[in-house]
Amino acid sequence: MSHDSEASKPGLPAVAATPGNAPRAVFRVRIRPSPELLQLFKDHPEAKLTIRFPSDPGYANPSADVQGPAFSMQSWREDNHVCPHCSAPFSIAYANPPDQASGIHNVAVRCPTCRGRVAAAVAADINEDSIDVRPGPRP
Repeated sequence: MSHDSEASKPGLPAVAATPGNAPRAVFRVRIRPSPELLQLFKDHPEAKLTIRFPSDPGYANPSADVQGPAFSMQSWREDNHVCPHCSAPFSIAYANPPDQASGIHNVAVRCPTCRGRVAAAVAADINEDSIDVRPGPRP
């Protein structure tokens, strides 16, 4: 077999390892004002937001009603990996909805350090277009 025919074959990516002395996955949650609340503040710049907890005085007497949710929450996870080519750590972040599939499958990604092709396991309902590959912390 000639060298040219070998180079034209698509290569399978090497499988990424998980770091031995670091957490395999990190779960993150971001809480932000909802689009409805942001629009309320845009429409009424003089408006004030007061958050009262059940133990606070005046909790039972709201001063105004807001239609729609006040806050939006986004949940995602970051799986930590090590590149099999250059041994650099990297993470793959993706949305982590509560009804996430229980299975896993491999997706091909590029190591952010050496750009080598790497196969990394993610949840079965996640595809290459919905992940974010980032350099990871050094273990």
